[in-house]
Amino acid sequence: MNKENVSLFQQAVNSIKLLFTPKRYRQTKLVSRFKIALDALDKNSREYTLAAGVVELCEEALRITRQRILNNEKIRIATDKMEEVACFQALTEDETKALQHLLNHYISLSKERTALMHQITGFDASLSRVMEMEEDAESTVSTLAEAEEYRRVLKQDLGYLGGEKTELEYERERLERHSEFIRRFSIFMVSIFAVCTIVFSFMFIFNDAQVFRPFAIMAVCLMLVVFIIYIFKRRLNYELAYNLKKQQKAVEMLNKKTAVFAHYSNYLDYVYRKYRVRNSAMLRKNLKDVKTYKHLTGRIDSIRNIMYQTQDMIEDFLRKKNINHLSTSVEHFAKTINVLDKKAYYNELSDEKERYEHILTKLDDRHGEIWDILMEARDEDPSKERVIDSIIDIYLEEAERIVIPS
Repeated sequence: MNKENVSLFQQAVNSIKLLFTPKRYRQTKLVSRFKIALDALDKNSREYTLAAGVVELCEEALRITRQRILNNEKIRIATDKMEEVACFQALTEDETKALQHLLNHYISLSKERTALMHQITGFDASLSRVMEMEEDAESTVSTLAEAEEYRRVLKQDLGYLGGEKTELEYERERLERHSEFIRRFSIFMVSIFAVCTIVFSFMFIFNDAQVFRPFAIMAVCLMLVVFIIYIFKRRLNYELAYNLKKQQKAVEMLNKKTAVFAHYSNYLDYVYRKYRVRNSAMLRKNLKDVKTYKHLTGRIDSIRNIMYQTQDMIEDFLRKKNINHLSTSVEHFAKTINVLDKKAYYNELSDEKERYEHILTKLDDRHGEIWDILMEARDEDPSKERVIDSIIDIYLEEAERIVIPS
């Protein structure tokens, strides 16, 4: 190879290197084995210049090899992922809509079932007891409400009768105090008239005084006082007797109503314990909840049956279209899979694979260009030691080490 050819070859190498080599590799130093081969040459010789160009091309070829391996791995990964979702891509538009409709329907049923199960857990714990005796509770609830109302009225009556009895006792004490006062007043008046009689008697016997008129007046006053005391005494006795009758009647009514109140209280306590409720309103609410509970459980059973049917339809569809979901349940599959997203994902993977393949094609083309230049340089190697062959051998060994790592 003459000087002119070497110069043209070097310019071609440099131009191609600047065109295809990334910027971060343009200042890369020679690897150790290439450097050893170059150090054996005279830096001012034509062989060194040619060998240095070949080394740079070999280094670029090694970088291309690494990039090709990386792109091949990316293409493999993209291909594997495409194979996973290729079954969705193969679906027609009508099949896609049908499958997505089944999945959405299954998800909506699952959500409704979960919501209904949550409602069921909110019912009162006494509901199970009422469910066991629903018919008996239906006939008892109205009687229970009447018993509660009657007991409430009895409680008011007992309070009224108790207050009336207390008032009668206070009234009797007042009448007894009045009767005691009249008794003492009678004794006091009789004592006064007795003293007056004795005085008048002494005056008549010892002084021969005229006491007939005063004595007559005193007698009239005495009769008047006795009459008044008699009237008051009789009235008080009548009031006392009437008060006693009213007390007896009040006690009698109080005892009767107390017995009836105790009967209704025992009855209500028994019913409350029987149905595990606190009042008739709670029992009525529980009866209403029983109907709601039965409706909810019926709806849950209906949803479960529909879900089983939908699940069979989904599994049959997936089996016919060779869509594998064995790694997860149908419910999890329905919640995590969107057919349109899978098809869009397949298209993204396809575009990504094409991009990597295009890069790989460019790398292959560039590698072919480098290899042609290396072969040309080997054929025109002017050195006796065949330095270019040794450099190419080093490249092939390094390339083999990269492709087949130990």
